[in-house]
Amino acid sequence: MKETLFFDYDGTLVELWSLKDRFKMVLDSLYIKYNEATFEAAYRDFEEYLKINKYNFDGELNLEVYNNLWYGAADKAAERLSLDEKGRLYKKLDEIASLDKPFPETREVIESLHDKGYNLSIITNNFWDIGKKLDNLKLSPYFDSVVSHFEAKAMKPDKKIFELALTKAKARPDDSIMIGDSLEDDFYGAMLMGIEAILVDRKDENPSINPRIKDLRGLFNDGLIIPRIRA
Repeated sequence: MKETLFFDYDGTLVELWSLKDRFKMVLDSLYIKYNEATFEAAYRDFEEYLKINKYNFDGELNLEVYNNLWYGAADKAAERLSLDEKGRLYKKLDEIASLDKPFPETREVIESLHDKGYNLSIITNNFWDIGKKLDNLKLSPYFDSVVSHFEAKAMKPDKKIFELALTKAKARPDDSIMIGDSLEDDFYGAMLMGIEAILVDRKDENPSINPRIKDLRGLFNDGLIIPRIRA
């Protein structure tokens, strides 16, 4: 019987917002004036800094590492936008990061799976601090572990991030299931590791894939998850 359920985060548990959309929200919320060309250049500087420096740290991943990364990227964008007061930009970045909106069924399903005895974990390519996001959403108590690409220094579908997730969850591929909305990153990535996978296909874009569900309720409705009792 399966014991560990790995979930993707964006597009699976919460609505999917691109990093670019969030960056635009930050600028708009600060009433920063820009034209399209300036915005594209500032975002390019922001994104490039993240890509170059995202794994440029030694030792433990912690809040200081995150802040150095995000504020460094913000500095690059501020230079392009000719912003003098960077403190407002830092604060707004933190605020926007906490605006995730869970899908309507997310909390009910996660609570139910936890109560039924499953070990729940997250594997994510998200650029933000997922632990902080789960705290904000009051979902932290339900998850036994979280693995981000920062910690693994690899992104799905790279096997390194799945290997770290299995280690942290103290799980084996054959007693685990990966549940996510990305066909390549979540579904095929997990299968290449010998982990059973379920595709969350909210827009009905992959009718030939099996198993797949329209939303997380399908884990119960389609009989894909068998209830178990927490030991």
